[in-house]
Amino acid sequence: MRFRLPIPASWQDFEFLCEQLWTEIWCDPNAQRNGRAGQEQHGVDIFGRPIYSSEYSGVQCKDKDGRLGSELKESELIKECVKAQKFRPTLATFTLATTAPRDGKIQGIARKLNSAGDLPFDVHVWSWDDLEAEILCRPNLTRCFYTKIPKDVDSNVVRIAASAPREQFLAFFSRPHLADALGPILTDHLVKVVYELCDNAYVHGRASHVQVSLDGAVLTVEDNGKSFNPLTDLDATKATSSGHLGSVVVDSFLRKFRDDI
Repeated sequence: MRFRLPIPASWQDFEFLCEQLWTEIWCDPNAQRNGRAGQEQHGVDIFGRPIYSSEYSGVQCKDKDGRLGSELKESELIKECVKAQKFRPTLATFTLATTAPRDGKIQGIARKLNSAGDLPFDVHVWSWDDLEAEILCRPNLTRCFYTKIPKDVDSNVVRIAASAPREQFLAFFSRPHLADALGPILTDHLVKVVYELCDNAYVHGRASHVQVSLDGAVLTVEDNGKSFNPLTDLDATKATSSGHLGSVVVDSFLRKFRDDI
């Protein structure tokens, strides 16, 4: 049975929860809240430098009362993006985290903003559904914020749909279960090769869904596209500056770790 986490009772609690969550996601112990109440924040409540980037990322927390049907509006997302452009140094990614439920319309608007390329950063929207999934996979957070969570909720299987934004894809690989099972070196290489496999499934395999999961020592990448075996169907000798680069990534990974996997 799936356990649903209660939404924090106040915006202060929600902001603190997000601070601790992104400290783990970014693997940045120096991540912190921006200023104090009453000071200009330029649309950023939390900032830090992700382990996979040399640039800063920022998070804006929007507490919405789901009991009253409150939703994140397009105008709110645009407004916060405009304000975040004034944050210094310039952000590489800007995430709006909300207690509102997942909304396909808002997800689509975020994708359009990224495709347009008019903003200096990538835009992501994390609904409570997305936040809940990450929190449940992080024992430090459940122990701190949800002491009454049933013990049988924790699972050795952690999953993500690869259609999720890149920021969520990277967050998946910072989950403690994966970090403990794989180690930092293997994880760093797996992020690259799994991303290539997922991209290949969408672009060439016409997949509508890709799922990545880790169960014990088995990492699985599944899709519903055309049948494809990367061990036999990828040819690194065909790689050029304009194509087949994914085959080089996979080939390099297999060569480096052939005695370990």
